[in-house]
Amino acid sequence: MSDHSTSCRLSRRGAMASIGAAGMALVHYTSSSLAQGADMETQTSPARYLTAQLMQAQATQKEGEWLETSGFHAPGDGGGALYQLQKPEDRKANGADTIALKNGLVAVLHESEAINYRMFGAVSDGKSDDGVQMKLAHDYANQHQVPVVNPAGEFWVRKTTGIVIKTNVHWGKAIIHIDERHNSRRTPRFIVQNDEPTVDLSTNEKVKKALIAK
Repeated sequence: MSDHSTSCRLSRRGAMASIGAAGMALVHYTSSSLAQGADMETQTSPARYLTAQLMQAQATQKEGEWLETSGFHAPGDGGGALYQLQKPEDRKANGADTIALKNGLVAVLHESEAINYRMFGAVSDGKSDDGVQMKLAHDYANQHQVPVVNPAGEFWVRKTTGIVIKTNVHWGKAIIHIDERHNSRRTPRFIVQNDEPTVDLSTNEKVKKALIAK
């Protein structure tokens, strides 16, 4: 066998060895990447709880984690929502969109499409003042510019006043009972406000006439 043949065969062996080492490295890198991806997927998948009370009782979650509930007081009661854990800092827990947990963190509501009164803890038992949760719901809606969609159910407003509404509301067939014994002429129960700055049309005669005509 010639020196040339021997060197070619050695070169092939070296190349195969190099490819083998590179292949092993690639497999190791790919496996590590997939494992990291799986870990990240596990971390970003929200932990699920049947109710907000069960979520509140847990003390194992960490800051930044996402949590999801199937209901507020009971599974399927319409109050299921998505939350993220944060440090309290300047956020005051209110038992509705900011819920204090036993581990010192707070679960902060994250709903960007629509909300309802059940998500804020309205119980609809005919005894409690659901107006408290309704007011918190509209405050959240006004701040985050989302509609309040509550097409069914019965709610009782006892003493709560000054519920400010600045976004779209869909009550559908929902029934709202108002305890008139606590009515006040100075403070209405609901205050519907514009979400845009007020525009003075007194100097625009054309627009003013068009509005009056309609």
